[in-house]
Amino acid sequence: MVALADALAALYPAADPTRDYAGRDAGAGPYLAAWHLPGPPPTAAAIAAVTAEQVAAARLARSRAAALGALAG
Repeated sequence: MVALADALAALYPAADPTRDYAGRDAGAGPYLAAWHLPGPPPTAAAIAAVTAEQVAAARLARSRAAALGALAG
């Protein structure tokens, strides 16, 4: 199982975690505390289904986009 923040970043790569959603952990495990994107929030099952491979692919895509942005700017 991957961390909540990593799963959300993989499912919603264009979302800003400081503005679009908030995760919390009150001691009973992490949960989605706020959702500010269009449409319903992801279900617990959808979040739990995210794999480490999906997280790695999302991280790679973000780092490639950042590198391309740095080259262009």
